[in-house]
Amino acid sequence: SSSSSGSEDEDEEDGKEPGCEFSQSSGTLRELVASQKLVGSHDEILQRSLLRRFDGAKRVVLGFDRNSVLWKSSVLTKLGMTPLEAITAVTSWPLVLMPFTPNSSNATQNIDLLRTLNLNVGAIVSKRPEVLHIDHAQLRSTVEFFRDSGIADVDIGVLLKSSKPLLVLPLDHQLLKFIKQSLNIGDKFALRICMRNLVTPPAKQLEQDPSTPTAIRKSMSVLNQIQACPSQVAARDLNVLLEINAKRIQRVINLLNDQPLVLGAARSKALLEAYPNLFLEINRASVRASVKLFKQYDIPPSELANLAMKEPYFLVNCNEVEQKLAELQGLLSKDEIRDLILARPRILNGSETLQVLAAKIEYAVAQLGRNSALQQIKEFPKYLAVSLERRTKVRAAFLQKRGKKVADLGLRGLIKPTDFAFAAVCGVSPEEFTAFVRQSEREAREASRENRTDK
Repeated sequence: SSSSSGSEDEDEEDGKEPGCEFSQSSGTLRELVASQKLVGSHDEILQRSLLRRFDGAKRVVLGFDRNSVLWKSSVLTKLGMTPLEAITAVTSWPLVLMPFTPNSSNATQNIDLLRTLNLNVGAIVSKRPEVLHIDHAQLRSTVEFFRDSGIADVDIGVLLKSSKPLLVLPLDHQLLKFIKQSLNIGDKFALRICMRNLVTPPAKQLEQDPSTPTAIRKSMSVLNQIQACPSQVAARDLNVLLEINAKRIQRVINLLNDQPLVLGAARSKALLEAYPNLFLEINRASVRASVKLFKQYDIPPSELANLAMKEPYFLVNCNEVEQKLAELQGLLSKDEIRDLILARPRILNGSETLQVLAAKIEYAVAQLGRNSALQQIKEFPKYLAVSLERRTKVRAAFLQKRGKKVADLGLRGLIKPTDFAFAAVCGVSPEEFTAFVRQSEREAREASRENRTDK
């Protein structure tokens, strides 16, 4: 086995793989796919899907070097996938971003296991390429867990594609059983709750407390009275059902419907289902503090309801928000901060750090001038949502290479188009722009490694 492993390494260095099942003389990938023999109904579905993708000329397809696709596909066919499944997987963007070094024996076992479920292996690998790399025993345990829970094989495929944690985290049979019985819900929804509540105390601890079922039933009863779905709340945070009581729920409802928020029944229900931690954390003092804070930026209390529906973080973390906004005053005026809050309430969220936010604003100002940059951010706040290093600066560098400036397109024209559309705006082929992006990513990785080495 050691000698065969060595030969595989040599082949990988040459960028070729012996025994490739794909004809190197075929012209385009589309022609290659059209010429493949079909193996079962899944291949027929994959062939139609791939042909549509190639005809649509999406960047995910256009960005691939054909020889690389052929080589990687040949590796996957040796692991047990059909040629069409292999092409589907290889032309999936997530797979390209992963090291293409699956353990042959482990990957083959995983593919065989998925095949026994009569699943579309290519579709699963294209969505979750981790399936090639994770330990076979872990994957088998996950599949057995689903089957023991009474979930059909076809639904197992849907679950595996929909959530990465399902592939890599241990699952608790007892917790799933407890959630189903407590909430009187079906397997699939109980599984979703189980996955979202992996930090919840083990079911045995819950069952040992005789008051737990009673507490959940009481919480469910009150939630039903306000037409909030207990299962939706549990899916977000099961502990909420264990810790809240009728009085607490009623206080929160009153708070959300009183001045200054005045959300109303429908919006209160939607907000609490989406952010059930508000049941535990919001209080009248925090709401008053929010009103006082936003008054400093000339944001009227009437705007609080709209901001709360979009980003309720400030309702329970007002001190952190106040500190962030105070530090932003070194970069923006109060009026500019107000406009930024109203355009993009997410800046109030703790996940949007001041350092990242400031870097994006400073970069836009440097490229466009202060007034133009802030006006464009206000009109197109999505600029603040994208990666500065991996998207904005890369596209700006490509524009500069073509003799253009960011000001020629503006922030919306720079960020919003797809790679395919952006290449067309720049007057180049999608392949040329994709090659530039890849080269930039390689240079960034090398620079990062050098920085770590220097440290």
